[in-house]
Parts: sequence; C-alpha cells; structure tokens
Amino acid sequence: MVYTLRQPDLGTHRPAIDRVPYEVLSEIFLFYLNNSQETPHFWPYTLAARPAAPTTPLLLGAVNITWRNVAWTTPRLWTTVSFKIIKITKNLEILFGLVEEWIQRAGVVLPLSINVTCHDSHRSLPFINLLKEHRHRWQKMDCRCDDPYVFELLLRNDPDTYLSNLKVVHFTVHHSEHLTEAVELDLTADSPEEIYGFVPLSWIKTQWQALKSIGLSTRLPVDQLMHVLRHAPALTFCSANLDFIKEINIEVHPIVHYQLDDIRLRFYTYPEDDGVEQTIILEELLSKLSSPSLTKLIVNFDEELNINFDAAYADTLMNFLARSRCSLKTLEQHGVIFSNEDEEDQLLAVLMATPALEHLTIATDVRDSDKGFSDHFLECLSVQKGDPNLLPKLKYFTYYGPLGFSEEALAMISCEVDTAPLGNPALAAADNGAGGDPASFPKLRLMERIEVELNDGFDDEGNYVHEPCPPQLGSVWKKIMISV
Repeated sequence: MVYTLRQPDLGTHRPAIDRVPYEVLSEIFLFYLNNSQETPHFWPYTLAARPAAPTTPLLLGAVNITWRNVAWTTPRLWTTVSFKIIKITKNLEILFGLVEEWIQRAGVVLPLSINVTCHDSHRSLPFINLLKEHRHRWQKMDCRCDDPYVFELLLRNDPDTYLSNLKVVHFTVHHSEHLTEAVELDLTADSPEEIYGFVPLSWIKTQWQALKSIGLSTRLPVDQLMHVLRHAPALTFCSANLDFIKEINIEVHPIVHYQLDDIRLRFYTYPEDDGVEQTIILEELLSKLSSPSLTKLIVNFDEELNINFDAAYADTLMNFLARSRCSLKTLEQHGVIFSNEDEEDQLLAVLMATPALEHLTIATDVRDSDKGFSDHFLECLSVQKGDPNLLPKLKYFTYYGPLGFSEEALAMISCEVDTAPLGNPALAAADNGAGGDPASFPKLRLMERIEVELNDGFDDEGNYVHEPCPPQLGSVWKKIMISV
C-alpha cells in the first residue's frame, strides 16, 4: 500500500545532478575540461601541448538537456578552436559552419587558443579569413601545415585587423623541403612570450625583449642562438638543435643571462657533417655563456656521434658551471660513452661541482657493454665507499645503457630498499649463514627513486639479439625501477 501511494511521486523528482546550480555545474565542466588537456613535453620532440579532446564540450552537451544548456552557455568551454583540413576532407561547408558556431559560443571577449592542421592551403583560405576576424583575441596559435604560405596569411597585418594579445606560438612545417623557402613570420605586432615549432629561426621576426621561452626543432646555427640569448633578457627556457659549422668563430662578447633557467641542447648527425665531433660546438657556446639562475641542463648527442665523456668534455661543463655559479638541480646527459673508469671519474668530478643536484640521468645509447657504467660509479654512490660530499641532495637517479654492472653492483641497487638479493650467490650465501653479513655489503645511499634500464645488443653482423636475462635481476628483465 505504501509503495502504491509513493509510486506516482517518483516521476516528479529530478536527478541530483540536475539540481546542482548552473554556476556550480559550469565550474565542474571547466575543471573536467582543464584536466583533460595534454601536458607539454618540451624535450625532445613535442614542443607544445594540444587539446586531448577538442570535442569535450559537445560530449558534455550530449548527456541531457540540462547539461546541454549549461555547456552551450559557458563561453570558457569553447575558447579552444581546433580543426584539421586535409586533401580528403569532405563537406568543408559543414565544417566551416561548425567552426564559426564554435567561435560564436566562445563569446566576444575571452582569448582564444587556435589549433590548426592544414594539408590543403587552397581549401583552407575561408577558415584562415574566419580566424583573422578574431585575431585580436588570439592568445595561443598552434599551426601545422605543409605550405608555410599559410603562416604568412595568418600573420599578415591587414588594415582592418586589430593587434592581438598572442602569447604562445607553435609553427610546424611537415615537409622539410619547404624550410629553404624565403618566408617571413612577422610577430613584431604581437611580441609573443613563447615560440616553438619546426621552422627556421631566420623566418621569425619578433620583439625578442618579451620572449620567455623558445624551442625549435630545426637545425640552429650557434651564432643565431647566441643572438637570441643576447636580445632576449627575459628568456627562461631554451631548447635548440645546434647546427654543425665547420669553421666556428663566434664573434660576440661573453653573455651573462640572469633569467635563463632551463637549457636543452641536442646534436644530430648529418651526412655533410663528416663525423666531426660536435663537442666543439658545445664548448664554443658554453665558453661564451654564463647563467646564474640555471637549474636544468640537458645535453643530448645522437648515438652515432660516439661522444666520450673525456677530460675535455668534463672541463667544458665544469668551467661553465663554475663561471655561472648556479645551483643546478637537474642534469641529463644522453648519448655519451664511458670507455673506462677514468671517464667515469670525469663525470664524478662534474658531479662534485653540483652539490645541489637532485635529478641525475645518464643515457648511453650504444649497445657495447664496454661503453657504459661499471661497478666503479655505483660504488662511489654507495654508503660505505662513497664520498658523503658527492651529490648529498640526490633524489632521483636514472641510467639507460648497456649491461656493464656485475651481480654485486646490481645487488647494491636491490639492497636499497632491503629487498631480496635478486639471485646474487654471495648475498644468498650470507643469508643462509655461509659467511658474511648482508649488512656489510655496499648498498646505494637512500634516494626517492632509482631507475636502471639495460639495452639490448647486436651481433657482429648487426642483427638484433636479446641479451640473456641476468640472474641477479630475477623476474625483472633488463629493468629495475625502485621507488622509496
């Protein structure tokens, strides 16, 4: 009887989510949208974040009428405009209407983030003209296309367009043969704070005084990079692929950059480079530069360069750090080779000059076990044999390279968290009372995270082979990752 009386009332109750005030529901939508974005990965490939789900407002509006009304009337949900035009794209009229309506829902005041991928410059002209009508609202521009002429159309200052508040620019040309064309990206009216992409620096015309971050994937001559550093005093982040120059002579005075916090340099091999060591470029650059605020330094060499961590390379780094007097917290060295203990000692000398270091990454891309770390380096980081003044603040240690460690050295890593000896016969014998105290064996100092990943190898003919699973790793094949 009670059930019968109450049953007609059930249809009058609205779902709890529909009773949430529109303002609160709108904030929930915005929170969800902001957390669905990709995070930027500045090194080594992706140099700008793009929305992970540009259709998120449409998905929210498809739930029910209440959500649709909230989504359709919340302009901040529509401030990221993203679309793609390729040669097989059909119904461009429908796509144009959707983009136009999308921008209308973003209101008339809020700044816009534009993400455009264009593989057909002729068919994209109506869309370019539509975007230029709202140029005064551009805040972020991410344009990736085949024809750099699209960039010029977007940035051309027509008399009837307003100056924008453009802060972040990302331009990428998909076909490298277009990089030799004479293109000018005039950003002087915008003065963006961040510039990224795959375009030559010579294309870019801007007010360098406002620049805070730059990351270009194209080959960059050293003199052009020095020009940017000299004329961009507010720069805090710099990522560059340095070009090889056979006769290096930088005719500039030394630069003291007080704001530069993050430097990431990469060296590739090209046929015309003729295998000459590119450490010369790094030496020329760092000998002219001082950066007192530097906290992160990443140097990445292509594995075919075979760069040894010798005394000359170590002196280049130590002289730069001593001259800068910075508190370096992150150091990453990719593509370097350690052929003997002397070169490991050179790295240790550099590390002794960085007492504030918290993150250390060493990546040796070669497959030869004689070109990676030996037990000597791990022993210097151990509690019993290591120098307490060496990296006292180190929290994260990462090593990628060939298997050059002995069973005892890998057992040192396993003992870091008091785990089983991972098959080490000596430690196993000590555990069974055959002699020795497990506590007396060297083990690494306490860190928050240790990651060791061992490379595979190649046979004499260059064929890919799997190294046998080291017995000391147990069931963990070629990778140890320990977090404390």
